[in-house]
Amino acid sequence: TVYHVKSALVDGVLTHFVADNGRIRWTIAGSGIWTNCGGANTVTTGNGIKTTFLRTLDVLLILNGVDKMKWVDLKTKNVVASVFVPNPTSAPTGALTGLTTGAYNIYFGYTFSSATGETKLSPILTQSINKPRDNWKVDGTEYITLSRPAGNPTGAKTWNLYVALASNGGTINDTDMLMLAGGLDLNTLAFTDNGTLAIDIGRGTPPTDNSTDGARATHGIESSGRPILFGIKDDLGNDTGDILIGGDGEFANDFSASNGGFRAQPSKGTDYYPASVIGFRNGQGIPSITVLFSNTEGISKQATLEQQTINYGNQTFVVWGVTEQNYGAAGVASSYGVVNYNGALTFPTFDGMMSMDTQPQLQNVLATRRAADDLAGFFKSVNTNALGEIVGTGWENKLFYIVPAYGFPTPNQIAIKDNNNNGSWYTEDIEAQWIGTV
Repeated sequence: TVYHVKSALVDGVLTHFVADNGRIRWTIAGSGIWTNCGGANTVTTGNGIKTTFLRTLDVLLILNGVDKMKWVDLKTKNVVASVFVPNPTSAPTGALTGLTTGAYNIYFGYTFSSATGETKLSPILTQSINKPRDNWKVDGTEYITLSRPAGNPTGAKTWNLYVALASNGGTINDTDMLMLAGGLDLNTLAFTDNGTLAIDIGRGTPPTDNSTDGARATHGIESSGRPILFGIKDDLGNDTGDILIGGDGEFANDFSASNGGFRAQPSKGTDYYPASVIGFRNGQGIPSITVLFSNTEGISKQATLEQQTINYGNQTFVVWGVTEQNYGAAGVASSYGVVNYNGALTFPTFDGMMSMDTQPQLQNVLATRRAADDLAGFFKSVNTNALGEIVGTGWENKLFYIVPAYGFPTPNQIAIKDNNNNGSWYTEDIEAQWIGTV
């Protein structure tokens, strides 16, 4: 069973990729010959698993919610698997120069970064010193040399040093630590802290879990070159409600804070969970990442996910923030069915098709309204358990949705909204597993 067919320009040649029978396969447009990719080319397919793809940094991220992160290298057409890097088990050591032990403590720990994530923090070194870090001489005569054990774990790309100037409540914890230096060369085992390097409060505290072998994600979009993943599954296959944002520049596929990545947890601990993340706009018309939620009562809310600049003392840094917009619309029923086309979002809900757009009579407000009253009975015929099978796309001023109508478990109809004909809807008796535009 083949779902998403991803079409990508590879060296100017249109090339198609699919997940089929446990393998990623590719073909050049028009050739009709499918070839298995090389490398670590085993993926989980079948049992309704929908494998989709997302292109960033000239690789195709493979998303199915089951396998830890893998990607297709478009240059070699090999599948590459993320590598688990074990957490460091030994604390760093410190050597004082120009300083002595004394009445103050300073704390250090380190992590390793892989291509996709970061380990948890090492055991923390508690180093006694005779004066606070802010009072060290800046002439190079007072410093601490921090050393980590020799040997680099397989899959590690860089290492990162964390520091704390005080403990919270008398006992030092990982949550007290902040990054001092990130992206350090693995060939360097030591780092000299002379007190002049500012502590990077913008990167946050060390990870609470090891993300080096990547996430299990079902969906993703690309924004400004970064992948944004949602539908993140834990080891038991449960949706965590997290949204993972890739890092800066060449680290776009690294989701750890050490390289500019971010983990958003909107509405954590509530009944709401992100059902779709899509590039759209806010009520003021400013392009934004829009998050559509569902909850256990089948209702929704909307929020925007945006970068925000924070000023703290003499430091300025950028964080991602979730700003809630409104409540009350019907909950999104299928993450694959949210379509941004011709300036409007249209998506299936537990109460039929809905559309979100700016209304002429309402300023700075995105209004949600019913979008398919002439097919209300048709969409009501969809079994609740099959709503997630709906997939949509836009093309030639029309919207197309494959729909498992009349109680069918898989799509047996295509619902079409014809914007050339006053937005009227009609259906076609066509069975399909996926629909998209190339």
